[in-house]
Amino acid sequence: MGARERAGASHVTDETDFLELYGKLRLRPDCSLDEFRLAYRRYVGQWHPDRRRGPRAQKLAASRLQRVISQYDAAMAFHRRHGRLPGAGFGAAPMRTPAAVIGSAAPVKVSVLERRQRMPKLFLPLAAIALIALAYPLLSPGTKPAVDPGADAGDITAPAQDVPATGELSLGMSMDEVRGLEGEPTRRGEERWEYGASWVGFEKGAVTDWYSSPWQPLHVASAHAPR
Repeated sequence: MGARERAGASHVTDETDFLELYGKLRLRPDCSLDEFRLAYRRYVGQWHPDRRRGPRAQKLAASRLQRVISQYDAAMAFHRRHGRLPGAGFGAAPMRTPAAVIGSAAPVKVSVLERRQRMPKLFLPLAAIALIALAYPLLSPGTKPAVDPGADAGDITAPAQDVPATGELSLGMSMDEVRGLEGEPTRRGEERWEYGASWVGFEKGAVTDWYSSPWQPLHVASAHAPR
């Protein structure tokens, strides 16, 4: 048994905290095996007791290094069993290593790491559904169009006069007569009033043309004005 194995065996812990190990090595849990090994070797070289002066400093470095060696051995045992480092991957199986795999060490502590990585997968679909529900009134075919910016403001704000409906739109009707028959337009200009997909054309305030859509028909006998 080498020096590292003896140090890991002598340091028996109730559970291995891999989050602490990744923090000491300054690594992310999804790092590669090569990155993990390289960072570990650098850490061992930095905290080797021979690089410390004085008995107290050497003792503290040896204790710190002994704990990291034990955690590293547990991580490598996990890798040999599962083919990945603890915490690598989002859809992996529960990351607990049996005690028989890592010698005297107890099951691995990874619950905190798993909770950080495994975010609910239903969040994005639910958010998309909520946005569609909010936008539906704006996209609905029955939504009332905005007023034409080029329309006469005086015509828009002026109160409608009560003109009795004649029952059917005809050429030569005045704007007030059209308003009494069809109601207020959804979009109004000086020469054209729109009623959804339908419209009525004017010239000098009198009806000269129209189009009646089957989806929002006008009070007319034909879809187009007679020529």
